Amino acid sequence: MSPIETIDHFYQAIKDKRVEDICKGYVPSCNTYVILEGPRHTTLGFEKISRGWGDFCNSTLTLNKIKWVGGMVVLNVKVKGKEFTVQFRSTFALRKNEEHIR
Repeated sequence: MSPIETIDHFYQAIKDKRVEDICKGYVPSCNTYVILEGPRHTTLGFEKISRGWGDFCNSTLTLNKIKWVGGMVVLNVKVKGKEFTVQFRSTFALRKNEEHIR
């Protein structure tokens, strides 16, 4: 898969709330680090990241649309019957998986 296809599949897993597929997008390490809009919203460690995605997937929050353009991600969110759009920076660090290189 190309980098863009990888990210598209990751976002589709989020929209579909497939927690196992979402978590496959992260390196299973205690050093894996996620930052959302600055240091106040950070998560360190695969276990905590996975738990956070599990909480999301079990919540009433729905991401109807995810659009990634020029380093920004625009989310169309629905929660408790209300819809709104949120936008923030998004950077991906990808690595090649040798199993998929042919």
